Amino acid sequence: MTNKPLNQRQLYTMKRESLEKRFLDYFHETNDAAYLIQCAIAVMVRNAFSPADLSFLAKELIRELFLTSDALDSVRHYCVYFRDYFDGSEWGAVIGRLFETQEEFLKITEDTRSHIKKLRAKLISGSREVSVKASLVSTFEDANGKKHGWSLSHVDPEIAPQDNYDLLHILTTLTIFEKDGVRRFAKVIKADFSLTKVGFDTRNDDDPVKTREELIELQPMEVDGEQVQLVETVMPEGFDPSTMSEEELMEMVKSTLPEGAVLTDFQFETVSDEKEAAIATATATKSNKRQQEVLDALKRKRNPRDYSKKPLTKDERRRQREKEKVLIKATGKKKKRKKRK
Repeated sequence: MTNKPLNQRQLYTMKRESLEKRFLDYFHETNDAAYLIQCAIAVMVRNAFSPADLSFLAKELIRELFLTSDALDSVRHYCVYFRDYFDGSEWGAVIGRLFETQEEFLKITEDTRSHIKKLRAKLISGSREVSVKASLVSTFEDANGKKHGWSLSHVDPEIAPQDNYDLLHILTTLTIFEKDGVRRFAKVIKADFSLTKVGFDTRNDDDPVKTREELIELQPMEVDGEQVQLVETVMPEGFDPSTMSEEELMEMVKSTLPEGAVLTDFQFETVSDEKEAAIATATATKSNKRQQEVLDALKRKRNPRDYSKKPLTKDERRRQREKEKVLIKATGKKKKRKKRK
């Protein structure tokens, strides 16, 4: 294990400068060229969704690997993702190093070339202006067929559904993301965009609130002298928190918070007017006080809900209330009998 890991968390949360440095550090520690090639593709997917510029990340390192490394046999079919990293003569040299003939290159890379043909511009796009930012909330199956959630914050929601699916499908072709030895991204199930409204920006507290078109209420509150914000986010219709682990839920809730906010607590509940809707309630602080201190204070004020259980439907809640009424009546009769004795 390296001192500076390079995994899913780093690939999808670190800023460009830090992530490029992590690529270099990881290669110097491990010399694992094949792993880094897959990491670079994962960042390409992030770049396609993100308004920020993550294109051509660690370009010189990637070029060096394809032009000099002898450890790329297992990932040579991925080379077409990096065509734009090389000029014509260099690209011919890359193909010559990885494949015996041009025919072998075309055969082995056929599926990949076909899949990314329409995505290439997005995979290497630079920064762009967007009218609204969002969080991508998706569901995958792992290699054992178990569903789990995955979210990506600060994305452009104006991506066509087919491009959205095709980009997420790229993750199913990668083998580097595992949990307990099981490949995490085996099949794409669904994806939604959760639009958000900024409550505060710790980099500039004078900035006005910027609405991003989602039903979020920001309520200031004080807990044991600590100023926190209560954030309520309406999740996409059909969202089911029971399909996600606690760590995945936490990462998804973090993605709805303004940059610089520190998550201190969160819970999910189901509300119903005319239709079911899941609401994520989170508390966040912008001070440097440790998260656990605020969390302990919050727990002393209320009992947290069990968000790991699947929310009850409207009919289930109605039946539950009816049972509670019957139980109260029955309990009342028993008490009266005891009094008569």
